[in-house]
Amino acid sequence: MVETKNKKEPSDVYDRFTQELDEKQRREFEKLTQKQKLAVIKDYLRKY
Repeated sequence: MVETKNKKEPSDVYDRFTQELDEKQRREFEKLTQKQKLAVIKDYLRKY
């Protein structure tokens, strides 16, 4: 589960984010550290 300060349903955002990735992107994302994942998701949230 990923924690974000301003979202009440962080897992929902995480699920939506990972569903939009293709298989290769998802594998790359899983290799990232927790801190890098948060940065990627924050960037993703800014776009929506």
